[in-house]
Amino acid sequence: MSGSPENRVPSSSTPQSDGRGDASVVTQFFLIPLAVVAGMVGVFLLFSMATRRSPTPEEYLKTLRSGRFNQRWQAAFELSNILKADSLKQNLELQNAVISAFEESLRNRDEDPRVRRYLALALGNSGSRAAIPPLLQAAQGSDPDLRLYALGGLAHLHADESAAIFQQGLTDPDPAVRSVCAFGMGAMNGPGGSAELTDMLKDPVPEVRWNAALALARRGDDSGKAILIKILDRQYLNEFPHLDPADKAELILNALRGLKHLKTDGLEQSMREIAGTDPDPRVRSAAASWNLADPS
Repeated sequence: MSGSPENRVPSSSTPQSDGRGDASVVTQFFLIPLAVVAGMVGVFLLFSMATRRSPTPEEYLKTLRSGRFNQRWQAAFELSNILKADSLKQNLELQNAVISAFEESLRNRDEDPRVRRYLALALGNSGSRAAIPPLLQAAQGSDPDLRLYALGGLAHLHADESAAIFQQGLTDPDPAVRSVCAFGMGAMNGPGGSAELTDMLKDPVPEVRWNAALALARRGDDSGKAILIKILDRQYLNEFPHLDPADKAELILNALRGLKHLKTDGLEQSMREIAGTDPDPRVRSAAASWNLADPS
């Protein structure tokens, strides 16, 4: 996952092949730009409603290979959702088939760009280390949207091979790239990039600052602690109209995780207020169970 350049409202309609909406999607300690997945939920619902039963992964693969134009990218998108399931992360045959389809799409100059993008997303969800080489190739290509999808996939896969690309992306002109690369650097095991992430705490785009603060927290660096505490403030989040209630709840939950990882004390009063007044039950529960001694 998700940095929203210029705070544009993400589209809830079927994604187009020549543009992207930008916001942010959250995952564990981090936020990935919704530029990577803008409009996907709408597509998923519309496509699912149009079918009486859920096709199997094998049927989606068949559609991907031989379906009509719009059917192919929809099948690629559905595979990205299917591969989120833990049970399918062990399905090596399915993973390898999706990797082969993605590699073929990169070679095919006439390929629908949406097919490549959703297959990159699928590979990011697959958990497969074999997906890293083709995603690295796509992350250095000329399609800006595919680049984001590939970077997001590499970040999800905790691909240490991507460290140089992520570090370079921290200063990219596109705030969505900066944001997803902050996510990626936060997931890396090595020490490199902390200075650049600290610099990103001054980024003019709020979502980039949030990503940098969360990435630093994952590394045990409290340089962005003040930003994480600010995210706990619902009134502050209400200043961003592109964030829906679910986005705000996930932001707060991730800030809580980051602050807990840092063992930030002095927040007991804030936790009591959040536990008693926040509209989201998950947030209330997380605040009510605030306990720095509990690593969970």
